[in-house]
Amino acid sequence: MRLPAWKEQQITALMQCELSRKLPVARLAESAGLSVRHFSRAFRLATGRSPHRYLLELRLGKARALLLSPTVPLHEVALACGFADQSHFTRTFQAAEKLTPARWRRHHCVSDLSNQHNSGAAGVLVESHVPILQYPGGGIGDRGAHTLPLTDWTG
Repeated sequence: MRLPAWKEQQITALMQCELSRKLPVARLAESAGLSVRHFSRAFRLATGRSPHRYLLELRLGKARALLLSPTVPLHEVALACGFADQSHFTRTFQAAEKLTPARWRRHHCVSDLSNQHNSGAAGVLVESHVPILQYPGGGIGDRGAHTLPLTDWTG
């Protein structure tokens, strides 16, 4: 048995709305009016993924979007995406992306910034400020945002 399109949309909308909360498959099955076993099978036939895998992919997608904002702390990203804590988020994210969330953020935020500035005229010095996260003791981390100038010759 396959989920009707309207039920699939209803379930995926519920998943989107409840990303930051614990969402057991039993609750999804109940909202579809099916047993857990029948729901899991029907959902997999409809989407090609288990309900758990689908929900995890939604959470990781939301996490990637939040990580593009350097002002959102990692523990807040973790909680907003429904992970138990930052450690759980980091393990899950690293398994999927092969980078920790902090490294993924640094790579993508700097890449996006340099792509924006590389469109300048040839031979023009471009300067911008890239957020560098530092501990109060001076080490790199996620407490207290500071900026350093990023100078780049384009051309």
